[in-house]
Amino acid sequence: MAGPQPSALPLLESARIGRLVRWSVARAWLVLAVLMILCAVMGHYVARRFAMTTDTYALLSPKLPWRVQQAAFNAAFLQESSDIVVVVDGQTPELSETAASALAANLARETQLFPSVQQPDAGPFWTRNRLLFASTEDVRKITAQIIRVQPFLGSLAADPSLRGLANTLALVAKGVNNGDTPVEDLRTPLRSLADALEGLVSGRVQFFSWRTLITGHAPDSRELRHVILIEPRLDFTRLQPGKLPIDTIRGTAQRLQLDAAHGVRVRLTGPVPLQDEEFATLAQRAGLIAVLASAAIILMLWFAVRSPRLIVAILATTVVGL
Repeated sequence: MAGPQPSALPLLESARIGRLVRWSVARAWLVLAVLMILCAVMGHYVARRFAMTTDTYALLSPKLPWRVQQAAFNAAFLQESSDIVVVVDGQTPELSETAASALAANLARETQLFPSVQQPDAGPFWTRNRLLFASTEDVRKITAQIIRVQPFLGSLAADPSLRGLANTLALVAKGVNNGDTPVEDLRTPLRSLADALEGLVSGRVQFFSWRTLITGHAPDSRELRHVILIEPRLDFTRLQPGKLPIDTIRGTAQRLQLDAAHGVRVRLTGPVPLQDEEFATLAQRAGLIAVLASAAIILMLWFAVRSPRLIVAILATTVVGL
């Protein structure tokens, strides 16, 4: 027996759809219950099997030839990378160096969050051999200045207190009166001490640098700034994968009182902070945008169908699909 003609197929399909619709309408609550169960099962499956990542490096397949070659190169030649760069500025060289060392030491204890914390300009090697990398002229000037301020250093090293400072000043005055110490050699140290004491008396925050006292000149920007190179562990399931490491760094700096009131400024830069700021712009005014978009969709649906029940059904279907 011959089958239905091609021209009759659309009619048969329409009839089947019509019967399905009538059957569904007659058993609306049953259909709704079955669909809700199916939606819950599919939602559970999607939540377990699907995930989003903010790792832009994962946008391309690792099986691409150039990606395979890049992975082999990175395995053969370990890459020194620093996703977060912490810049520590201080009012004096001592403040900057102490703040950077304290911050790096505290962050290095968080091994689960920071696999690598490095200070390229600090450590035992630089402590012992820093002068070996200075020019001969600079070493000569520093040595001569240390000799000139020897009255300060010896006395204060023996008694580093306010009483020791008073005894030191008395000793210096005695040396000047006896002609043992030229006044010119003590002009810069005494001016530095006077500025610090005047600041304390007037209630202003004044920071005193022993290094400036020894060298006899104001520090340059390289002495006032130190950097910390950090390799964090990122969470690419979040919109801002570096939020937890960045918050930890800032929280640690706040806990250590590394702020302007204590003569220190801590700033963050590098790929991770910059990318997090870019991702953060996506969440700006997201609630307002969602409300306005939803209102526009509901308004368009109202003009299209003029039925609250149909609008609810369409929105529910859209939400389930998303």
